Amino acid sequence: MECQFHCFYDPKRLEVRRSRFRISSSRPFSFPCKPHFHLFVNADRIEHFRKRLQDLAEEISNDLAANKDDAGIVELDTSIGRLSRMDAMQNQQMALELRRRRENQLLRIKNAFKRMDKGQYGKCGKCGKPIDEARLEVFPDVVTCVACA
Repeated sequence: MECQFHCFYDPKRLEVRRSRFRISSSRPFSFPCKPHFHLFVNADRIEHFRKRLQDLAEEISNDLAANKDDAGIVELDTSIGRLSRMDAMQNQQMALELRRRRENQLLRIKNAFKRMDKGQYGKCGKCGKPIDEARLEVFPDVVTCVACA
């Protein structure tokens, strides 16, 4: 027999799995086999990831609002030395890069919400296979599985 990910599993263990997941014996076996079960993202886990993404988006938005002045223009004041001015310019560039990265992360989070609404969240954008739940736990806005990354 094959699981929904097209690997072969032992049919002798089918009844053990049915009883473990409280599935009646008249219903067909439609979820992944044991090696692939951790790849399956159900509705409860999607809501968990939706909450994590909402919290992360709120944190990023607050961070962007609080640090918008850090990337301001460096004044060419003669009272400060050349090294201090260079240091200020370097800090400005680092703040601009951090802002750009946070804005890109916010965009990835918005795209993750769109994938959730379409029912595509948890599936690799390149190969279509499920993304491991541990990877989603660390990077909830990720689009690709480890193999395609």
